[in-house]
Amino acid sequence: DDALSKYNSIEDQFICACNMEEIEVPDNYSEDPLLNSTNEDGQIICASNDEQFHTPTNSDVLDEQPENDSADDDDQAMYAANGIIFTHYLNHGQPDHICPDCGALMWSEERLKKSSKRAPKFTLCCSQGDIEVVPYKQLPQPLHDLYHSDTKRSKFFIDDIRSFNSMFAFTSMGGKINTSMNTGNAPPTFVLNGENYHLIGSLMPPIGDQPKFAQLYIYDTDNEVSNRMAAVGMKDDRLALRSSIVRDIREALNNCDNPYVKTYNTVRDTLHARGTPDIRLKLLGKRGRDGRRYNLPTSTEVAALVVGDFDGEYSDRDVIVEYRSGLLKRISTFEPAYWPLQYPLLFPRGEDGYRKDIEFKDNPKKPARKRQFITHLEWLGYRIQQRNTHNSTIVFSRRLFHQFLVDSFSTVESDRLKYLKHHQQDLRADMYKGLTEAILRGDVDAANSGKRIVLPASFVGGAR
Repeated sequence: DDALSKYNSIEDQFICACNMEEIEVPDNYSEDPLLNSTNEDGQIICASNDEQFHTPTNSDVLDEQPENDSADDDDQAMYAANGIIFTHYLNHGQPDHICPDCGALMWSEERLKKSSKRAPKFTLCCSQGDIEVVPYKQLPQPLHDLYHSDTKRSKFFIDDIRSFNSMFAFTSMGGKINTSMNTGNAPPTFVLNGENYHLIGSLMPPIGDQPKFAQLYIYDTDNEVSNRMAAVGMKDDRLALRSSIVRDIREALNNCDNPYVKTYNTVRDTLHARGTPDIRLKLLGKRGRDGRRYNLPTSTEVAALVVGDFDGEYSDRDVIVEYRSGLLKRISTFEPAYWPLQYPLLFPRGEDGYRKDIEFKDNPKKPARKRQFITHLEWLGYRIQQRNTHNSTIVFSRRLFHQFLVDSFSTVESDRLKYLKHHQQDLRADMYKGLTEAILRGDVDAANSGKRIVLPASFVGGAR
């Protein structure tokens, strides 16, 4: 009763009746007094799309987190049972736990339910230590300063980071971006409609067309900066500031040994030297080294330049980029190049993305697993965590982080749908599809019965 009365008194403070009563709502309110900080550096103000913010670094979260036992599970259940609904802004504060296995900064409520609050175990980040992926290096300069400096240039870069990433991306992203959600003053939202995929074009654009994406690394590089800005429309007209940032990004990618940038530079030099269109680029889909320990491939590991006759011998996972075909090639979600080709500002060194051959961490103290390799979802779950010991570039990319999350979700869902499509027999889908369903509906016309793909009840978002 005491807990409920205390909570009701808090609830009363946030009731805003239809009579337009004035109430005081504390900024960043939290039930836990330890989290009710007035430190301005800890606040993020999203009043409009022209946000003011403090860009965090890995040192912004203390190594020693305070114990937070104020949110009791029984109390939360009691509040829900009594119909108490909160419409005010809830601030859970900084992460209050560090995963003992991988060092990810986590919240108490993300722990396994069977673990205690004082000794929590987490599976969202590393599956309790079973997943270990080599960390990324610190961002190269001057890209690091663009991310983390408290300057006008840095703020301009962060505000338009999605546009800057598109300027240097090698691939285009399928689907239609819905911009109708960002017409008001709410925090920016990234919405993608339709099927999502990553496409790469030919080395050179069709005659009369403007270069796009990877073609910008080869075509008319004397005017590279202006070509990149022309390829991506930006609302702001501060041309000098924009140009200087594009030059900084180009310098960072050229100087950090990005294998894809080096490969396309080689293609450019070869075309200038030979002046021949008889050239192709083969993006290699396999790696020879352990994905748990190596993620910085060399130029020879990611691509091969084919000059002259092409014998057609290549792996089914390789992608052949023609000289000037006008056709787009689809990059498989299982390609190591899938993520670095689309997000050069998140993977500036061309670090490998997800690979199908990344094994679980060896742990003789645990029983043998049924699976040998980690899934795409598990790889993404490890990558999007913030850690004090690792560089968390993806987390700090703000609006590009939004896009990456939506892209990741659609990628994982697409992989699941493909699996279900090709494993219908394993799901015993023939028991409740096709002619059986048609007969139950009373549909006896054979012309109306086609092939159906059944989604099981375990598929999130399915009809069952």
